[in-house]
Amino acid sequence: MKSLHFLSILCLVLSLERFQCQVVINELDLNLNYIELRNLNSAPFTFDGQSVKLASYSPGPTYESSAILTGSIAGNGIVKYDINGAKKRRKRSPGGSIALNIGTDASRYILIYKQGESVNWDSLVFKTSESASGTVFTANANEWDNKYLLYSPGKVFVRIADSSDSPESWEIRDVGTPDAPNGANGDPHFMQTILDRRTNKTEKVCYDVTGKSGNKIFILEDKLTSTKVFGILLNDYYMHSIEIVQKQLIIFNIKTNEIIFKNGKQIIWESANHLEEYGKFFHISIIQNNVFLNIKNTIGNRLNVKISRRETDLTGKYLDISFDNITPTNDRYYGIIGHVGHQPIAFMDLIQEDDKTTVVKMNNSLFNAKKLTRYENECWLIKFEDLIAPKVPQDFVN
Repeated sequence: MKSLHFLSILCLVLSLERFQCQVVINELDLNLNYIELRNLNSAPFTFDGQSVKLASYSPGPTYESSAILTGSIAGNGIVKYDINGAKKRRKRSPGGSIALNIGTDASRYILIYKQGESVNWDSLVFKTSESASGTVFTANANEWDNKYLLYSPGKVFVRIADSSDSPESWEIRDVGTPDAPNGANGDPHFMQTILDRRTNKTEKVCYDVTGKSGNKIFILEDKLTSTKVFGILLNDYYMHSIEIVQKQLIIFNIKTNEIIFKNGKQIIWESANHLEEYGKFFHISIIQNNVFLNIKNTIGNRLNVKISRRETDLTGKYLDISFDNITPTNDRYYGIIGHVGHQPIAFMDLIQEDDKTTVVKMNNSLFNAKKLTRYENECWLIKFEDLIAPKVPQDFVN
């Protein structure tokens, strides 16, 4: 199997002085043939008459193909362009089709720029193998000394940072399968990334939420897409149903045996392998024991949810849930994950020689935290009651 490598150069001028570019590449999928662009500013941006281009280079000093962009992007919005007429996914917002040669048979250098300017707005470089030719694109394509990221076929390039010109600005994910760092296991064990207010660095915390059979857990609210996510407990510990709610209506009810749509349509898990459904503001994909749900609003903001069905001899079937590429510290989010993300958590110095125990300060109170490994990630285990104070469990579980 061939390997594919890429890097990105973001708004980098030759003098290394920074400026604020407005539009960047947000996603590139060479399997479904689309490219997404994102507006980093709050003001709308119109391409018409601006001579903004997307260009594709193969190894060599000249471009292979290019396309002038038309249309517009709402403030902080996203627009999707189908490449060469492909329409396998619905548009986020009107973008249309562009003619652009982006093959995987050789290394490629993709960039967005404004004609007449000496600086690229954003770039993406990938290679088909470590030994593939691809060191002669333009001077800007080698700013990171050929430090490429590894990629395998069947993946999608996804931006995870707005303004970092390094490979860490991107993730390479399975098509339709988000690799989310925030979510709840069926137990439900929660794990999410938070900001340590003492060091201004991120830390992973984990905590356990329990209740009674039939209790509803308020997992997440996304204010931009007007979406709330609830988990229903089968017994004290395991979730057997996930409700996706908008305007007090359940638009999706994912259970351990079936998926129920707002219009009453039901899909049985066993008969839904590799099934896809589209709506004006959603895309749902069911692959074996996983449901991938993309919910979006009118200007392209989206919430990506992954729900997995699992089974044990002791408990039977239950559900896990995770969220792709969210920042819980953002005021956009509420529910358990959003509330915990907003908390002023500060990790104090370690108090045991084994580096497995520390004290956390929050709202002028001190709590114990213990480091352990969950889902192959190290995290700090903190009591749920401590982590949500001054709120109480009944604010989120009832």
